[in-house]
Amino acid sequence: MCRPATRGPLPLPSRSWSPIPSGGRPSGPPGGIAISSALLSTAWSPRRWLSSRKRPAQPRRRSLSVPDRPPERILVVKLSALGDILFATPALRALRQTYPAATLHFLVARSCRGIIQTNPHLDAVLVAPDLGAGRSLPGRLSESSALLRLLWQLRRGGYDTALLMHRSPWFGVLTALAGIPRRIGFVTAGPSRWLTTSVRFDLRRHRIDRHFDLVRPLGVVPGDPALEFAVPAADHLWARSWLVSHGWRGEPLIASSPGGGRNAWTAMPNRRWPAERFLALYNALSRHFAARLLLIGDRHDRTLIEMLRPALRSTPLVAAGETTLAQTAALLAASRVYIGIDSAPLFLAAAVGTPTVGLFGPTDARVIMPLGPSHIALQGSVPCGPCYNPIHGLSGLAYTCPLNRCMQEISVNLITAQVERLWRGERPGPVILTTAGRQLAAS
Repeated sequence: MCRPATRGPLPLPSRSWSPIPSGGRPSGPPGGIAISSALLSTAWSPRRWLSSRKRPAQPRRRSLSVPDRPPERILVVKLSALGDILFATPALRALRQTYPAATLHFLVARSCRGIIQTNPHLDAVLVAPDLGAGRSLPGRLSESSALLRLLWQLRRGGYDTALLMHRSPWFGVLTALAGIPRRIGFVTAGPSRWLTTSVRFDLRRHRIDRHFDLVRPLGVVPGDPALEFAVPAADHLWARSWLVSHGWRGEPLIASSPGGGRNAWTAMPNRRWPAERFLALYNALSRHFAARLLLIGDRHDRTLIEMLRPALRSTPLVAAGETTLAQTAALLAASRVYIGIDSAPLFLAAAVGTPTVGLFGPTDARVIMPLGPSHIALQGSVPCGPCYNPIHGLSGLAYTCPLNRCMQEISVNLITAQVERLWRGERPGPVILTTAGRQLAAS
């Protein structure tokens, strides 16, 4: 039996949004992510820091009061989590449609830049260092230096608006120190005094809708919720060449990744479906469909695939560990369907228009699955799930549960039945089927 969760399953997603008025200067440091001592020492005396620096000649001197004009230079901050960055792309598209003449820049961590650098709605992608890995004294000093360089770069950017897609209050501190007068960001418990507009981080809202909530204060009307990734023409050509060179003869492709559930900062093993189930699924697919199996992922997934390969009934095409994000996207675009867990490849497949069957256990498909008629989610049904709550962080049940029963509830037969629906051309989504036989609606 599963260990009881500290809170029950989340209620159905709400369609309302809640901007929260902001107040004055805080009396002490906010909670949130750890940050280097160099930036911390300046965070509590920003006026002294700003007065001690020589102001750049360009852009011209700006007031820190909230502008009463439409935004002209917008900075969007979302450093990490490939899937979460893709969830921001509908809001970026709507923002560009509302302000076609504005300059729109995106700040992302170095390890995640590939997921956003081809986005057609951006004028530039700024790269931040992957912070948090430095443990030694030289590492901490290096991070401090990198943060100060980033802060200086943002000050020179001349931005009038910052959209902060993280909950951590430190991003409000950073952009305030950078002199950006309009700062819109998420909060979980009351307004942030480092933000000029605080938007409630509602766990019941779909992640796409939450990003729409963030741009609403700028007068942006939510639009098409489809995820977006622009595959360069050169990568489409590469994908075809790679497939042919590996023995592909034009048969339909079923793409999948047997791993996932990790990023550069953390991992959630409970999101994964058991490897032996993937093996059984791949052999069932080879029996039921006249198709070729294409296995993608990173180098960790490659190790898992090599363990499964001897027991596979047919020879797969294995690209895991060999491709860039754009090349992976091109391979997914050439596929007829993708099957995988709640991890970046699932959302990348949706972003290039490939139908998907997503497997969800601790995370709630109602607020995470790709939206659109080509997407089906399968949710493991257990009394304690879905249990993932981002507010709880690494101490939450989704990270600590030793049973993984919710994912084990998902059967091979249930997955193959949904693949067959998509194979026949049915487009029933977005729809969520639970292992208890219920059908739920996405937000």
